[in-house]
Amino acid sequence: MKKREIKDLLKKDKEIKRTLAKAKTTIKTILYECEDMNKVSKALMNVLNVKPVVREIGGEKYLVAEAAGYEYVYRIFNHFRMRRVLATLRKYLYKYLDRDRGIITMYLHKQAAYAGVLSLVDPGESPLGDIIVTIETENPDEVIKWLTRF
Repeated sequence: MKKREIKDLLKKDKEIKRTLAKAKTTIKTILYECEDMNKVSKALMNVLNVKPVVREIGGEKYLVAEAAGYEYVYRIFNHFRMRRVLATLRKYLYKYLDRDRGIITMYLHKQAAYAGVLSLVDPGESPLGDIIVTIETENPDEVIKWLTRF
């Protein structure tokens, strides 16, 4: 790699990190009466490491956690980086990307998250409900490319 290319990459990294510093990450999942709230809370903490709160949305109980900043987004993507599934992740994120609103959405398997593994599912695929992760950012396409690069 040439010196100029390295400089360009470092500049791009700084821009993306500035964008992610303003990013808002939200995770939520439905809380069924048959579920242990502490176990569902642990599953969400394994994803974002932020204590969730109970909220009523549309007459249903949800556990919700919100955070802002680069470190929370990177924490989520680092799980996938360690498992070496970045190409799959990139394809998946583009499938559920809302460019107009600047929202990256992913659905995670609740039971796998409880075990500390982030496993992607399609909406409705997880038997106890999905963990819905949304990341609001100014430039979602560039963020996805940056976070899922090899």
